[in-house]
Amino acid sequence: MGLLDLIFGKPKAPPAPAHTDNLYARKSLLTDTELRFYQQLVEALRGKPVVVMVMVRMEDVIRVGRSDSWKDRQAARSRLKSRHFDFVIAEWPDLKPSCVIELDDSSHTRKKAISSDAYKSTACANVGLPIHRFQPSRRYNFTQIFTHLNYA
Repeated sequence: MGLLDLIFGKPKAPPAPAHTDNLYARKSLLTDTELRFYQQLVEALRGKPVVVMVMVRMEDVIRVGRSDSWKDRQAARSRLKSRHFDFVIAEWPDLKPSCVIELDDSSHTRKKAISSDAYKSTACANVGLPIHRFQPSRRYNFTQIFTHLNYA
């Protein structure tokens, strides 16, 4: 026992964080369908000066500007940070977002997903960031992305 322990007492271990006993690591960041899409997209863009990022939080791509009301700004930030883009293509080497990709599987037919998709589309349009939507498939045609990136 050291002198500081005698004076101040033994330091206590920090309490365990609440609600952590049922956590687990995901097997993959992507579903099988998303992974197949990602692999094909990366292969199609091989050699191009871009990086494909997965599951990027909207707030990391789109920022909320100054507002007269702190409450309004926080509400807008809350809507952004609670959502993510499936994929973001960013320019290399500065990582400037070039476009967003959403893979619209069957879950996108639910009312909440439709509303979220509309919000994402509107937010992207408002900041001039193209958003490309794909339906799940075995093979994908990336012509619209190549055209946007001037690789067509």
